[in-house]
Amino acid sequence: MCRDFAHLAITLCRCMNIPARYCTGYLGDIGVPVDDAPMDFSAWFEVYLGGCWYAFDARHNERRIGRILMARGRDATDVAMVTSFGPCALASFKVITEEVRSVTLVNGPAWEVEGDRRRLSSWQGWPGGGQ
Repeated sequence: MCRDFAHLAITLCRCMNIPARYCTGYLGDIGVPVDDAPMDFSAWFEVYLGGCWYAFDARHNERRIGRILMARGRDATDVAMVTSFGPCALASFKVITEEVRSVTLVNGPAWEVEGDRRRLSSWQGWPGGGQ
């Protein structure tokens, strides 16, 4: 369902000459009520407005956090995880996401999370002063 909604939204954007691309990955249940169903693949789209790419989700129609991007392309065919000819069965696959309130990278930025907003709290710079 999310793939179909993303394709429709991309088509609408492109009809209005707004650059759009298809995204696939995982969308965890961070910041929303817990669902007993296991997490699955998700599709959303990005549009290019004012010099930046912005993510939109035509299925959920609300702000969500915790997206794990796997691939971007023109459409779902560009970013298929598996293209098989003949029988193919996935025996097991499990993804778990957990919210991290603050992350500090070695010699990198520290991000603080407030709701669905992230802000840079400190920057130690790259080793040797390079950017």
